Amino acid sequence: MNLPKLQQIVKNKRTIGNFGGLNESLILNENEFSKMKNICSDMYPGITCRKQRGDPIAKLERPFGLYWKNGLFWVNGGNTYYKGEYVGFYPDEKERTLVGLGAYICSFPDGNMFSTVDKKFRSMTATWRGDVTVEPVSEGSTFVRITGGGIGNAFASGDGVEFSGFVTHYAALNGTKILKEVGSDFVVVIAVDAGDPIRRFTNGNITLKRKVPEMDFVCEFNNRLWGCSNRNHEIYASKLGDPTNWNAFEGLSTDSYALTVGSDGDFTGCLAHNGYVVFFKEDCIHTIYGSKPSNFTLDTVQARGPAKGCEKSLCNVNESVFYVSRNGVCIYEGSLPETVSTKLSGKWKAASGQQYDSKYYVSVQDIAGNWRLLVYDMRRSAQNQAELWYQEDEEQMKYSCYAEGKLYIVDRNNMLREIYAEKEEDYIEWNLESGDLEEGTLSKKKPSRMQLSIDLTPNAVLTLYVSYDNSPTWIRVKTITADARRNYQIPIKLKRCDRYRFKIRGRGKFRLYGMSRTTEGGSDR
Repeated sequence: MNLPKLQQIVKNKRTIGNFGGLNESLILNENEFSKMKNICSDMYPGITCRKQRGDPIAKLERPFGLYWKNGLFWVNGGNTYYKGEYVGFYPDEKERTLVGLGAYICSFPDGNMFSTVDKKFRSMTATWRGDVTVEPVSEGSTFVRITGGGIGNAFASGDGVEFSGFVTHYAALNGTKILKEVGSDFVVVIAVDAGDPIRRFTNGNITLKRKVPEMDFVCEFNNRLWGCSNRNHEIYASKLGDPTNWNAFEGLSTDSYALTVGSDGDFTGCLAHNGYVVFFKEDCIHTIYGSKPSNFTLDTVQARGPAKGCEKSLCNVNESVFYVSRNGVCIYEGSLPETVSTKLSGKWKAASGQQYDSKYYVSVQDIAGNWRLLVYDMRRSAQNQAELWYQEDEEQMKYSCYAEGKLYIVDRNNMLREIYAEKEEDYIEWNLESGDLEEGTLSKKKPSRMQLSIDLTPNAVLTLYVSYDNSPTWIRVKTITADARRNYQIPIKLKRCDRYRFKIRGRGKFRLYGMSRTTEGGSDR
């Protein structure tokens, strides 16, 4: 008697020991996750949860700026603090652009400088008004002495100063001039009136001003401050080593510098990168080459720059520049930017970024107004030639600065803190969610077992959920309370399906070294 021959049920076991991070695309690899929370790459190719947030350094009511110059400097409302001590007051409350030069922290648009040595504020601008006496230094000399009570107290030799109010010899004396000599009650400038040689005279209501241009973005490069103005469509550089002088033009290598750009749109950021200073707009990148005003040249490339609203995302990470453009996160290394966020979904209307540990930390806000903190591991992405993104939580970095191997942030609750503490967080909540798993076949299959090589700290809790096909319902499979590191065999309730997803949700420190999944094959229908 011939009996029908039964076919053996094929079992398929797939093992993963290299986890690829976050991938929000419709199609993703089986070692990637479509959703995650509080996950980091610190133990790549394994996966673990992030460290605990640092303890608060200060509670700010209205943060308006954060900077590091041999210590933390921050602005809270109109009050300023350095190394935790109150150091001064701004008369108005608004966001400040802070940049360092030498021992000074320069604040814009105020035009103030804070000395980290004597902890005093100084103004970058200066104004004097009054009556003056004008006379040549000697008969026939082009050097002219201008005398007035206290006229030189706010200025220094070499300053570029704007004179106005002269009615006698106005063409020769009004305008921007370099102060050749300065005393308490006099200044000396060069002035020539070819048609009528200057002789001694007096003039009332004269104004002297040392001005700082109105700038939207400022950075430091090669001992100069560089800035750009959306209103004037201009780029500026201060005098060498002197942030107070932006109008000193003598034909010297130490001169200030200014030029007008012809590109459309507003500037969205500037920074120093690999020996150049770079100015960004949404659709073009301006690079200044050269070492002194006589050989400064401007190069313009039509390319993506930081998007409006995402200006704070611009920062250096190691030797590369990262920022959020209109269509994703870009990396710029001096030629053309490249997109590194093809695995991320959604549109962002605001972003703030900073570097830490060879990683790019970027806090992004979607169209609905929700924030989340994403981390791009630059070093491991380069080693594996793949984008490695991780999501931490819903943190917003209102302000941030990196210094001495630490990342400081002002978070969504206006707490100033280090982003991580030295100690581990015992009860952090985390989760991982896979994409659709088809296990290498379009036929029906039955997931039967999952094995996790995972290290859970004592009392940590892990729960595994499974969802079949298009069902929005997650079925709880098993909950584990840890006692030690070991392999956990987790049987899954058999259910025939085309595809399935799994989700692991936990509380407490974990380290996932690998996992395997076993499925039983089925028919095509």
